[in-house]
Amino acid sequence: MNYLSKGEVLSTVPFRFVGVHNCSTIVAMPISFNFSAELLQFVEVSLGIKAFDLFGIPAFSKRFSEESKMVLGTLELSKDKHHIERVVLFQHVDFHKAGHSTRFETQIEEDCYHKGGLIASAKKIRELYPNIEVKLIYARLINDYAEIELVEVFECGRERVMMVAPYKFQGVSSCEATALFCLDFRFRKETRSCIRDSLGIQSFDVIGVPGASKSFNEGSRVLRKALKVSYEQHSSRKFIIVHHQDCGAYGGSGNFLNSIEEEHHHRDQMRLFESRVKEKYLDASIIKVYARLIEGGKKIQFVLC
Repeated sequence: MNYLSKGEVLSTVPFRFVGVHNCSTIVAMPISFNFSAELLQFVEVSLGIKAFDLFGIPAFSKRFSEESKMVLGTLELSKDKHHIERVVLFQHVDFHKAGHSTRFETQIEEDCYHKGGLIASAKKIRELYPNIEVKLIYARLINDYAEIELVEVFECGRERVMMVAPYKFQGVSSCEATALFCLDFRFRKETRSCIRDSLGIQSFDVIGVPGASKSFNEGSRVLRKALKVSYEQHSSRKFIIVHHQDCGAYGGSGNFLNSIEEEHHHRDQMRLFESRVKEKYLDASIIKVYARLIEGGKKIQFVLC
């Protein structure tokens, strides 16, 4: 069957990375919709990093300390496939419907806990990859939750304020959707734009992992936890799953006979994801999107599946 003839076209945009397969950085951050835009803006504007893999999972430091196979494998894949030289690791204050954490007695106690997790993760990353630079950023809410303050955390305990931005989600505890897509730097920005501009969804949790649904379909507890957090804590009832052509997690386009077989495979993976999510979350709706490379790889075309 010719799958290329099916699906509504959502958008077609230039492919900015023709012939480019390397990026300098992987950004690991929590999935929360209420912080993601500011954290990504900080990376692009304040740090000046335009091309980066986006690894979005809940509680990275905890998963890393547990030596999660998926977390360790993701860092290894990004290093091997995209030759990263830097990890930017984010953590933010607890997000709770009450507007503040219920786990800690004071803000100082919470800050120490989260910053301690960042520092412990940095030490472990350096043990595994001595030549990789690690930058630690902690985001907290200040001025009665009116602003987000981003500080760089150093292993000696010192910190430096890097950015202050308005907090746009005071009193808001739910988001419109959960977006699960591949961490690949070549598609990251265009995928987020497609979700906002073509699907009209402005607030969404960001889960970025190799191969999008691949780990979930293989039984990853980290991915199941991520969806559970979004569903239960952020009241998300819509899941957007985005796969893309030439995905390294599936061996790239060279692992398939042609683009039709490749798209067929990705559509099958998204259908499997859909069926398994609906088994767990009966009231969830699933939007499946595939990003093709067209016109000799010069453009990305996003289509509904």
